Amino acid sequence: MKFTKKTVLLGVTFVLGVTLGGLQFGSAIASTLTQEHTPTFPVNEKGETYGSAENVESNAAPDLIQAIGVDGTHGYIRAEDLETEPPKSPKEALSKQQSISLNSVRTIPLYDINGKQIGTFNIQQVGDSEVEIETISE
Repeated sequence: MKFTKKTVLLGVTFVLGVTLGGLQFGSAIASTLTQEHTPTFPVNEKGETYGSAENVESNAAPDLIQAIGVDGTHGYIRAEDLETEPPKSPKEALSKQQSISLNSVRTIPLYDINGKQIGTFNIQQVGDSEVEIETISE
């Protein structure tokens, strides 16, 4: 088989193209795997984001998180309502921890999509530090 300069040049070009293309594809995959995904949520008339917090980091959750109220009403809870004020000292932390009994319930408001209260939502303490929160996904 006789190779011409044209055949060799095409072969070299093909090999370089596949090699460089593979390197680019591999770096694109690596870049995609290492980037954090920040979800985009719809915004209500007050400028608050709303939606499901399922599979979302807590710092990327929407302002209003989908939930089911104590009476079965579908609505939203405010992400900020899930937080409690941190203790100011170790003594206060211990006192606060001892005052929370197992299976205690904390009730927070349930809102419609525009932030109007439509019911209540319970957060239940189920263990030493576990909190059970029932929300719904889309």
